[in-house]
Amino acid sequence: MIRRASLVDLRLRKLDAELLLPVVKPPLRVVLLDLTREMSSIPGHMVYACSYELEGRDGTQETFLSLKIVLNAVVRVPDDPPLTESELKAFGAVGLIEIAHPYIRELVHSLSGRMGLPALVVEVAPPIA
Repeated sequence: MIRRASLVDLRLRKLDAELLLPVVKPPLRVVLLDLTREMSSIPGHMVYACSYELEGRDGTQETFLSLKIVLNAVVRVPDDPPLTESELKAFGAVGLIEIAHPYIRELVHSLSGRMGLPALVVEVAPPIA
């Protein structure tokens, strides 16, 4: 029997972007410094918070951009039978990143362009641990 959780809502909870250098030297790259997940429950749902900390580095390895992004995902979970704690944690560790990461990539790409930088590209998939 396959039990499925379904995404109800995905929202940007926090965005902190700071341009640290007035001039950057190519090539530019984005480095993932930290990726954390938290979960909490509300009746019939789980709320997962996915926090990314990223840096933009230029060709001289200087940090020119600091980004902190938090997305909240609200997921409806089946109640008959209920998912186990380990299943919910496993989803938060893997499934949440598969859902959130494309939004992070688009946000960084769009935001960097709007900040007057070349549009930055975040790697396709972060390491899942």
